[in-house]
Amino acid sequence: MTRERGLTWSPGDVVRGDGRILAPSLGREPAEGAVSPDGSRIALVAWPVQNSAGLVVLRASDDAVIVTRRIDVATVGAVTFDGDGERVLVVGGDGGGRIASIDMRGDVVVTATDEGAMSAIAIGPGRLLATAEGYAYALRLTLRDPDTFAVIRPFVDKRAEQYTGVADLAFSPNGRWLASADDGSSSEDGVGRETGQGDIGLVVWDVALGTPVHRFPGTRYAASVAFHPDGVRLASASIGGVEIRDVERGEIVMRIATRHTNALAFVRDGDILLTAGDDEGILAWNMADGSPAGAIAGPGQVRALRSSRDGRVAVAVGWRRTAAIAVDTRGRGAIGELDVSANDFGDAGMEALAASSDLTNTRGLRARFSRVRAAGVIALAASAHSARLEVLDLGGNDIGSDGALAIGATWSHLTCLRELDIDIACLDETALACLLASPALERLVRLHVCGDLVAFAAFRSTP
Repeated sequence: MTRERGLTWSPGDVVRGDGRILAPSLGREPAEGAVSPDGSRIALVAWPVQNSAGLVVLRASDDAVIVTRRIDVATVGAVTFDGDGERVLVVGGDGGGRIASIDMRGDVVVTATDEGAMSAIAIGPGRLLATAEGYAYALRLTLRDPDTFAVIRPFVDKRAEQYTGVADLAFSPNGRWLASADDGSSSEDGVGRETGQGDIGLVVWDVALGTPVHRFPGTRYAASVAFHPDGVRLASASIGGVEIRDVERGEIVMRIATRHTNALAFVRDGDILLTAGDDEGILAWNMADGSPAGAIAGPGQVRALRSSRDGRVAVAVGWRRTAAIAVDTRGRGAIGELDVSANDFGDAGMEALAASSDLTNTRGLRARFSRVRAAGVIALAASAHSARLEVLDLGGNDIGSDGALAIGATWSHLTCLRELDIDIACLDETALACLLASPALERLVRLHVCGDLVAFAAFRSTP
């Protein structure tokens, strides 16, 4: 594997990048890539050869190979990690639709679907999974079970019966909306105009209802979409450049003039938007005002750009090479670990802390004996700013069963959590059972529940 150093952002205080050119043995050029939610792993899939595609999963810190496998698909549409980062999901086709699931042991399960070849997949909060069939005129956009991939329900637009090729999908951070980008890859000029679809490539869907919220005109050939971490702004890329919309109002709030843009991704908590395309460079833009924030000489023409949930790692998939980008967040004055133990701030203080952007880059939070109860824990667990916590210590607080259940219910959100201390926290057997039953428990290096006799008895009886 070769490395190419010195690909540095400018100005240096805005974003620094360590662009590494990845050249794993895939057999062919990379077709798609993905970054795990916590940024620790990168997955690359090559163009298929004789109905078989090569997959490699790398450790992002040093490019060490974790998994290599062949996948029986004739086409590769998209790749992503599941919400826990423990499986790679590849969608494509082989006469019909195919969804391949590969865990970190290298076990491969390929599921056939009733649809045609798939072109896009998205993972959202709360075990949301959506796929799109591309390369066909009839829209097939579906919500699926993340374990069995069975269809839960389709997304239906009664006002338009024809779409072309869905190139990209993205859930909003709260799972309320799903955005789809239709790049027109399967259409000829004029196809879809009889249904009013010919000028529309960007659609925002209501996930709960499965119906469109916005169908934005003038967005034909939309190639990529990404939600800002605030869950309100939506970026879309097309031949005409990049547009940022307020999804609540359905209005454009910013335009960025770029050449033919194929891909985009938010990094550094949404402060920076990366764009890439046919001009063989990766550009960075300040989201405060749309001004340039730097550039990287990328891996040639870029067809896909993906980032981790925390925005610290991104991968740019070129037609022949792939670059991994490490985004330096230290310039923001991030707090590595915050210890506010033995303070009488209670639920109100915890709720204020959960709403503060100061928590966004914090890796450890200790709030022992601070009179925090269930309401404060619920606010913390649900906050978008807590997603990067690796250490959470709430010992000595009367969080009770409701607080513990709130943590258990948000495992898919707290993807970076490795140490959890909830000792002397008035837990009962139900609360502890909820924590112990979660598959995400395997991610924890340390779980401390001592000091509560009821909880400890339940823990001892758990296999």
